[in-house]
Amino acid sequence: AAAVHHYVLTSRYSSTYFPPNMEALGADLAEAKELDNKHRCVVNNSYFRVWQDSSNKRSHIKLNVWCLGRNGSVLHTVQEFASISDKPKSPLILFLEALLKPGMDVEEIKKRRIEGAKVWRAMSPEEQTLWKEKATDATKNVAQPQRKDRIAFKLVMSLVREEMLEPVINMLRKLDNAQSSAFNIGDGKEPALLATLRGVLRSAFLEAPFRASDECMCEYWDAINADLGTSIEDYKQCMVCSDLGHNIFHVQFTHQLVMASTMLRLQERYECPNDELRGRCFSMAAYKAWERKNDPARGFRYYEHWPGFNVPGSVVKAALQEDELLPREQALKQVLGDLLSLPNFYVIGTKIGDKSGSLYHGVCHAMYEVNVAYRTDVDAELAQIAEGPTRRMKAFLLCEQYANVERILQDEVHAYLSEGDKLGCTPLEVSPHTQRLQAIFSKHAGELGYLLTGVLAAESDESSSSDDD
Repeated sequence: AAAVHHYVLTSRYSSTYFPPNMEALGADLAEAKELDNKHRCVVNNSYFRVWQDSSNKRSHIKLNVWCLGRNGSVLHTVQEFASISDKPKSPLILFLEALLKPGMDVEEIKKRRIEGAKVWRAMSPEEQTLWKEKATDATKNVAQPQRKDRIAFKLVMSLVREEMLEPVINMLRKLDNAQSSAFNIGDGKEPALLATLRGVLRSAFLEAPFRASDECMCEYWDAINADLGTSIEDYKQCMVCSDLGHNIFHVQFTHQLVMASTMLRLQERYECPNDELRGRCFSMAAYKAWERKNDPARGFRYYEHWPGFNVPGSVVKAALQEDELLPREQALKQVLGDLLSLPNFYVIGTKIGDKSGSLYHGVCHAMYEVNVAYRTDVDAELAQIAEGPTRRMKAFLLCEQYANVERILQDEVHAYLSEGDKLGCTPLEVSPHTQRLQAIFSKHAGELGYLLTGVLAAESDESSSSDDD
C-alpha cells in the first residue's frame, strides 16, 4: 500500500544534536531547557525527546520521555481527562496491583490476579491489616487532579536495572534517521512508531502521567491520528471485509489499535455494562470517562484489551447511521458498503492473521444471532447445565465486565464454552456441555466447520504441551 502521512524529520545527526526547530516546543521550551541543564539528553529525534535523570540516586533509572507531534511540539491527549474520584483503593486491589509487572499480557495478568486472590485469602489478619494501612497511605499520597485537562505526553518512566537502559535507548534511536514514514498505518502491520513506544513501555515502569502503559498506548493512538489528520482513505487501508456465508461478515484489521478503536462504539452500543451507554449513541469522551471511573487503577485500556469483536447487524446499522462519525468509523461504513442494507447480518472483527480463536468465538455469536435453529439447539443444551455452574459462569462474566443482560450472558456462556473455556468452573462440570455445543456447531456451520477443527487442534497442542511439562 502507498505510504500515508509522515513526520518531517528535523535532524539526521546523533540523538544529542539539538534540532533547529526546538522553538516549536512553544510553552514547553523553558521546561525542556531546564531538563537539558539538569540531565543528559539521550534521545532527540522527530518523534521522541528523552532525558536520563542524572540527579536520581536511587537504585532504578528514571527517564523523562516526551512524545512529539508533527510540528515538533509535545503531543496532548485528544480529550480532556475528568477529575479522578477520591475513592480509595481497597487493600486487596492494592495487593493485586503490586503483583503486576510491566510487559505482562492479558493472560499473564489474569493468571497473576487469580493466584494473588488465593494468597490474599491465606493471609493472616495481621498481614491483611498491613495492606489496609498501605491502602490508606496510598490514598493520602496520591495527588488528585481537580479539573479537566488535556494531558501532555511527558512520560516519566523508571528502569529497575541499569542494563535495560541501552536497549531502550537503542529502540528509540532507530527512528533517528528514518527514511520513510514511521507512522504508515496502511502497510499491513502496526506502524513502527507505535511498536517502538510499546516496546519501551514494556521495558519500563510508567510512573506518570497515565495510570498504566495500556492507557498510554490507547491515548497515544488517538493523539497521533488527530495530530496527523489521518483520513478515511488511510483507515480503509487498514481493513478488509470478507463474506463467510450465513450472512456473517468478517472484517480483518491490520493491527490491534486500529481494530479496537474502530469497533468500540459499535460493540459497546451492543453490550456495554453501563446502562447509560448501552443501546445509545455516546461520545468517545463519555466512554473513556466511564471506563476510568469503573477501573481507576488502570484507566482507559479498551484498545489494548479486547482481541476480537462481534456485533449484530441491527446494531452496526444503527451506530453507523449516526451523525459525527469518526474517520475510522466512516471508513468501516464504506468498507461494509451494500451489506448494510441487508435485513439480518452479523459483523465480526479480528486482526489479520489472528490465531487466538477470536474468529471461532465470533462465529458462534453470529450463528446464535442469525440462525434460529442453531440458537434453539444451543438454548436447549444450556438449559441442561446445573444451576450452580450456570450461576458461577455468569458471575465470572460479570467480573470480566460483561453487561448484566440475560440474553448477552446466555450468548457469552455458549460461545466461551464452545471454544473450551471453563468460565471459573471445573472440567467435570462443563466439559460434557462443551462437547455437545461443539457438536451443535458442526451440525449447523456447514463450510465454517473448519473453524472448530482449528480450535480442537489448538486444544490438543495445549494438552500435549502440558503433558510434556
